[in-house]
Amino acid sequence: MISIRTVEQQQLWLQKPGFKIDLHSHTRFSSKPTNYLTKKLGIGECVTDPEDAYKTALAMGLSTYTCTDHDTIDGNLYLRDKGYNVPISVEVTASFPHKNYRNRCKIHVLTYDLPSNRAQSIFEDIDGLRHNVYDLIDYYDQHDILYMAAHPFYSVNDQLSVEVFEQMLLLFNHFEINGSKGEKTNKGLDYIIQHLDSALLTKLADKHSRFISNPKISPHHKQCSKAGQDAHIQRYIGRSFTYNPVAKSIRDLFEHCSSSNQVVVRNSLPCNLNFVLYCVGIDYKVRNNRELEQLLSLEPRLSALFSMLTGKIPERPPLPVRTYFFLKSKLSKTTQTIPGLLQDEPLTLLCHSITRLPLAAFNVEHKNGNGLSKRFYHLLKQGVDQAVVSFIEKQMHTPIRTLLFNPCRTLGTIADLEKYILPYGISARIFHETRSFTKRVKNNLYPHGDPGTIRVGHFFDTFHEVNGPAKYAQGLAELAAKSDIDYQIIICGSKESLYGEHHFPPVLSYASELYPDQKLRFPSFMDVINHCYLEDYTHFHAATPGPLGLMAMVAAKHIFQVPFFVTHHTDFARYLRNFTQDSHIEEATWQFLKFFYNQSDIVFALSCDSKNSLIDHGIAEEKIRLLKRGIDMKRFVPPPAPAQTATYTITTSCRISMEKGLDNLTPAILKLLEKRPDVRWKFVGDGPYKPHLMRTFATTERVEFTGFLSGDDYVSAIQESDLFVFPSNTDTFGQTPMEAQACGVPVVVTNRGGPKDNVLDGENGIIVEGKSSLALLEGIEPLLDKSLLQQMGKKARAYISDRSFENAFKELCSHYH
Repeated sequence: MISIRTVEQQQLWLQKPGFKIDLHSHTRFSSKPTNYLTKKLGIGECVTDPEDAYKTALAMGLSTYTCTDHDTIDGNLYLRDKGYNVPISVEVTASFPHKNYRNRCKIHVLTYDLPSNRAQSIFEDIDGLRHNVYDLIDYYDQHDILYMAAHPFYSVNDQLSVEVFEQMLLLFNHFEINGSKGEKTNKGLDYIIQHLDSALLTKLADKHSRFISNPKISPHHKQCSKAGQDAHIQRYIGRSFTYNPVAKSIRDLFEHCSSSNQVVVRNSLPCNLNFVLYCVGIDYKVRNNRELEQLLSLEPRLSALFSMLTGKIPERPPLPVRTYFFLKSKLSKTTQTIPGLLQDEPLTLLCHSITRLPLAAFNVEHKNGNGLSKRFYHLLKQGVDQAVVSFIEKQMHTPIRTLLFNPCRTLGTIADLEKYILPYGISARIFHETRSFTKRVKNNLYPHGDPGTIRVGHFFDTFHEVNGPAKYAQGLAELAAKSDIDYQIIICGSKESLYGEHHFPPVLSYASELYPDQKLRFPSFMDVINHCYLEDYTHFHAATPGPLGLMAMVAAKHIFQVPFFVTHHTDFARYLRNFTQDSHIEEATWQFLKFFYNQSDIVFALSCDSKNSLIDHGIAEEKIRLLKRGIDMKRFVPPPAPAQTATYTITTSCRISMEKGLDNLTPAILKLLEKRPDVRWKFVGDGPYKPHLMRTFATTERVEFTGFLSGDDYVSAIQESDLFVFPSNTDTFGQTPMEAQACGVPVVVTNRGGPKDNVLDGENGIIVEGKSSLALLEGIEPLLDKSLLQQMGKKARAYISDRSFENAFKELCSHYH
């Protein structure tokens, strides 16, 4: 198999002397829609005229041309009526019998070179037998008809299974290398056919003997030495083809010259199929509506889009018609002014968004093949990004209450955005399903080969922020870079990669009402889908239900259909209630979280408290797992020689905001400072509540605000502490209390949230009543004893000693397996 990637490589092979033919090509006679999008839009699978296809094939250097239209030979008969001596071929849709009609697996069988004098009668026989593939193959063998299994790993009607493919190995000797499929799919087929032996085929024949009475079990006759492009647009004809230096006809490729066949294939990507879908769609619409072509010609961007998709310059209407269109557009500025297009179909939405792009986006030299499809991908991506940005910008000044209590409008707009990516999403899904099925078959037939590896894409919205989940993510990224596990942290941001994480540049950054100092960043959804397809992730993990988390959910569950994991890092509903003082908003947020979490296969809770909260709010208990987060035990260590001082340094490190319980802590600090002159308090971190705290403690020098600290400065601030106080009632885990314990510092936490799960009350710290200033004060005062604090600090370090990043990473990976 010879893989080519450029037009220049293709032309070099086309210039070689010998027989060259694209064995899989469609014309407008493939008129029945067979996939989801073409059925939805009511269009055929191809609009290419057979005569145009024939002339294109010969002009590019192919020796001859034959149509392989779906279940019809009319395209070839049309060419013969025009005087072209073409082989009469057809792509037959055949079915494996099943007692349940809907469960019949359909496959495509390429059938070649029917005798011209009996072609119609033979085709009628074939058409009558194709509903039982066993009878069809028997007929072919009895009448010496050339045939080949088309794209053997592509499921025509979602019923293809490993058992069906095993039967195909026994029914067929010839298997197509298909240019419209991915490289791994074609290489996988080549590997399987090349490694067949008599023992395996005999074993399969015994297994399926009740279906196949005359199996083909000679491995020497099994070939995947012929290729076709499966072209549904004229410009893709001949991208892949079969070359033979000595053959003279198609029959030579199957029989005595087959050993000289060379497969020249230009493997495809989802962007190629996406391009084809749009090409067929616009071409079909224009052919059935001349007014549409004229209208598109009046807008420079739409005219450029038309040329890109069809390869033609749109016909410009006369002046009276242009005047009519102008007045009509002024009266109604909706996309309904485009005749022949449905208001909500992807092509309409694309046209609407593309008119907002700068003309410079279209000033690119058009090239045939892959280059053009990639250019269209980037143009479509810009259109989708423009639509997403417009939607988000409309929400930027909308209060949280309005968003939550007007969900119909919000969800309706999101549904419209989904239609923008529908063609590309379906393209990626088809390619992923075919590639995944190739792996399944290969591993089933050859179980001692490479079983494949787990590849995890872990999506973090807050990777570079100052919080516990971000620290945890950074630790995971460092470990993943050092381990043999295929584990990729995926973020959205403009900073350089620090730990090997993959960055998506943001198309929009949005400061939310709740966290004005922490921006929500939105990447290009199409780039996310494209990246996930290319990386071939087997598992998706979302850290938060933010923009990246939502994209991970859609990609995992609705496009690639792979396991999806989420972690309940943060109690957003409780945060929102504290922020808005509105219980209805808390409940509405839980409804959203319930939807998001129940989309997953596993929800990781970080504490018993958060697990119970998830269950209470309708998350299925059987999918919840407790997961321990880790810390860097090599970095957070007790100081080598603790300083002996007469004063007590108490530290609070967190995001300085209301939801951390600092309003309850403030009165306790004031009373403690009044009663104990030997106490100093240190706040580490930044946040919106910091200015208020600084004003509150402006009259004392015993309260220090360090601001955000990182690296050794942060570790030193913790090590210098005698006691660590974490007053939050909303945290699901509490990273900083664990870091303090690792440094040999006892902690004070509340009885609400996750931090208490990592504290043995009275041994390595204490647990006090949440939301009570008095409880905090009464909990802290008895601990102000140097000997007691040192004893508790040693127990804290010992208790936390097994909570390393390494152990946490191993535990996490065990859930993926």
